[in-house]
Amino acid sequence: MRRASPPFREGGCSVQRDLVTTGPHVVGRTSYLVPILLAVSSACATTTPGGPRPLPFATVTAPPVPIPWSAGRVLTWSDFLGPPEVGSDAAAMTVYSISFASECTGPAFSFEVASTFLPDRSWVKAGVILNATQSALSLQHERTHFDVSELSARRLRHALGAIADACARPAAAINGLVSRLIGEDDETQRRYDRETRFGTAERRQAQWDDFVREELARTAAGGAPSRRWPGR
Repeated sequence: MRRASPPFREGGCSVQRDLVTTGPHVVGRTSYLVPILLAVSSACATTTPGGPRPLPFATVTAPPVPIPWSAGRVLTWSDFLGPPEVGSDAAAMTVYSISFASECTGPAFSFEVASTFLPDRSWVKAGVILNATQSALSLQHERTHFDVSELSARRLRHALGAIADACARPAAAINGLVSRLIGEDDETQRRYDRETRFGTAERRQAQWDDFVREELARTAAGGAPSRRWPGR
């Protein structure tokens, strides 16, 4: 998913969602489809279709390796390697995916859910990094976006693990659950941007930061994911 930091000027907010569903993940066994959600929330309504084009005779290099969420791996601006969107008022953009794969071997249901940061599609404008105050605010805002995605992934894992006789259910039922919870992540991310004003409302930003940090610690210790968010 992609999320934006504080804008350079006030303006409307546009959201682009791109849901990609690949084919069965495991060959030779009963398996469900693998949805991957990418969403964009920026501080303006202007984008450049297609993105930058490569220069003639440019050297082709391998894309940066995606970064799985980890409590010991905090994002830094050096992870934001994508080119800034021309014409965008957003200060920075975090892009991540929440992926899901599952299989049934007889009645045994197994699955994987992961939240992964995508460096080559995430970006920050140089002017943000050069401004120490805005840089700190924006980076913390982006980090919490990624942390929220991990909480959403844990909610999905918890919901999948609670399904009785999952292998007896049709794939559409499982995929419907996944789509609903990923949709809730998208709604939460939008709310986070709105309530924190893309990180510029420092008191509200701190409330979200504290809540997300506590939830990550609590669920890592085995606690069930909360159904509430700050102030609710």
